Amino acid sequence: MITFDKIEVEINGTGFIADSATLSSNNELQEQYTLGKKGILDQALVGGLTNSLSLSYYIDLNEDPISIITRKLKNLTQDGTYSPPSLVFGDISGHYYLTSHSIQSVPNSPVKASASFINYDGVSGDLASKNYSTLDEDQEIAHSWGVKVQSVDGYRATPTYTLDYSFNADWLPTYKIGKTNPIQTNLIKGKETLDLVRDEYTFIQFSGQPTLGSLLENSPNQIDIISLDVLCDGGDLDNIGDSTPTSSYLNLDFSGAVVSNSELFAGVDDIVRIKTTSNKYF
Repeated sequence: MITFDKIEVEINGTGFIADSATLSSNNELQEQYTLGKKGILDQALVGGLTNSLSLSYYIDLNEDPISIITRKLKNLTQDGTYSPPSLVFGDISGHYYLTSHSIQSVPNSPVKASASFINYDGVSGDLASKNYSTLDEDQEIAHSWGVKVQSVDGYRATPTYTLDYSFNADWLPTYKIGKTNPIQTNLIKGKETLDLVRDEYTFIQFSGQPTLGSLLENSPNQIDIISLDVLCDGGDLDNIGDSTPTSSYLNLDFSGAVVSNSELFAGVDDIVRIKTTSNKYF
């Protein structure tokens, strides 16, 4: 029996602060029928063998390896130059392609994130417990107190109640006859989505309305998740005003995004809230 304190997730050899993880192996089978026989003849493999790894984790502002992977995929120009990261879970290792990454911030809570990966060329190793940890003890856990959304009228003008960010990537493995593993894997497309819940209604005035200039300020620091060192210094986010943070932080850049939906909703015993959705494609 292995307990949770004896198993961890590593990305490229570095420990990772996940609070849950799931590894699954899958084969895509299709039943085969034949004339003159009732029931199936066989179950044949019609797609490659895959392994999927999904995890939920806390963001370390000193270095979030999944955000680094996401930025690399957003800027990817040549698939042939991309090497998928090595992930180890319970001493079972493999090279995985990121398929989804999400970040959620709600008031008075740590910022939570999740990610999903897929492996096409198999994994190795056996489930085993660890007597040591590769986690870095010097961590800056992201918290909603440090989330700064720079609206058109400045940071203080429009409060944000909930922030949901997601990145999704579609991969295409290419197989050839006589080979079980793909000869190459290409990134087909990617998409970023940002949902902001606030109390300011944004009318969609025309198709292709940009997010910058209508929801967020057109600046490099549209959304920053900043170290709580700012608060420990005896203040709050107002200490850094509208400037670039100097401590550990994570930036979400939505340059080129377009507003796709604006929804106003009200309920008894609650304030009126507006959820605005923006999309960006790659």
